[in-house]
Amino acid sequence: MLLPLFFLHDFQISTFELLADHPDVLAKVREEQYRIRDNDVDAPLTLEMVDSMTYTRAMVKEALRLLPPVIMVSLISSRFVPSVYQPLFR
Repeated sequence: MLLPLFFLHDFQISTFELLADHPDVLAKVREEQYRIRDNDVDAPLTLEMVDSMTYTRAMVKEALRLLPPVIMVSLISSRFVPSVYQPLFR
């Protein structure tokens, strides 16, 4: 259960970093949100609103492409496990 939460947190941080580095993209996302919500940012979202967020969806897909949530999760064994494979590097 904690692993999906880690993915979500990692993706949110990556997305915020990308938006901070690209204020023009952030401005377009904000403009789209104000337009879709009729300048009421506290308005509840509907499925129709989410479907019409084409720029926001493209930004999220690009963020996932540039910075995937997790490339590798390393595991540490609590006991020795013999390997049948030869090491690549010695």
